[in-house]
Amino acid sequence: ASGGHGPIDIGGRPRRHPPGKLAGGRAPDLGPGARGGLDLLAVDDHLPVGGGTLTHPCALLCTAAGGWRRAPSVLMPAVPDTDAMRPTHLSDLVTVGTLDARSAALLWLLLEGGVPIVVVGPADREARSSVGAALLSADPTRPWVVLDADEEAITTERLAALLRGGAGVGITLAANDLERVLERLAAAGLPEDAVRRLGVVVIVEDTVRGARCRVVHYLRPTERDAQGHLQRRPPAVLAAWDEREDTFEDYAWGITPELADRIDRSQADLEERQADRARFLTEVAGGDDYAQRVATFLSTEPPRVPAPGHDPAKPSPFSGGLTDPDPHPHQH
Repeated sequence: ASGGHGPIDIGGRPRRHPPGKLAGGRAPDLGPGARGGLDLLAVDDHLPVGGGTLTHPCALLCTAAGGWRRAPSVLMPAVPDTDAMRPTHLSDLVTVGTLDARSAALLWLLLEGGVPIVVVGPADREARSSVGAALLSADPTRPWVVLDADEEAITTERLAALLRGGAGVGITLAANDLERVLERLAAAGLPEDAVRRLGVVVIVEDTVRGARCRVVHYLRPTERDAQGHLQRRPPAVLAAWDEREDTFEDYAWGITPELADRIDRSQADLEERQADRARFLTEVAGGDDYAQRVATFLSTEPPRVPAPGHDPAKPSPFSGGLTDPDPHPHQH
């Protein structure tokens, strides 16, 4: 590949982080093709580019499949610490601008509450996998797994088993927009109600600045009104990237009450924890002691305040927790 100044010859020894590893210390049988931890292409050495060094993590990920290109926004003075080029933690995504701190904190809370995540977009497989891994490993003590829908079958039974086991669940696949995501998941055999339980869809895009989460969608689960009738509301947007300003617009505030219900927190508790975690993510940096710093931070949080006054919106116990069969056989 080439950019505005022609091809770039880079050094370094390509390697892959070992697949099949479940973060958090446990390794249940996840079936063929499941990947925990990071599975991304990295290099051992810094990459000299003209008078500077290509140090932007997501720029490396986004161009790993097809070569490398020069972008002024990622030319920086040479630095010795090349671990910064490999985003492995949620705070790394905030640091390099892949996602803003408030949205990252909200996704952390949703994932902690058992909401799955789907990472898609025109970015290459390594970029999608790294973003999904960084999101799911926000709390390093919690087990998680990323399933690649381009390589393996994603079944309701398998997803339900992982969720019941307490693992954070992510799915990656190649799809440029939400409509295509829904089409592909339906074609894979997942019923509509199961797809709606997948929660968050993050669309990752390659840019000259590195990878950016172009849009973060929220899939609303199938609900029932006071009379027991099924309600299937359309998806909502939680955040969107502003290309001109390289910033993120926050739209999640409009549905904070239902997000809080989804993870059984009061609205005030969700908003306070989101603000605290956003501040933490802007201040903490990745490193060998990242897990300890996250553990210390979480130990200072007040106890969760449950959603008041009504049952929280959570998966039905029927059909493995991902589908909710309609007790009313007539058409809606």
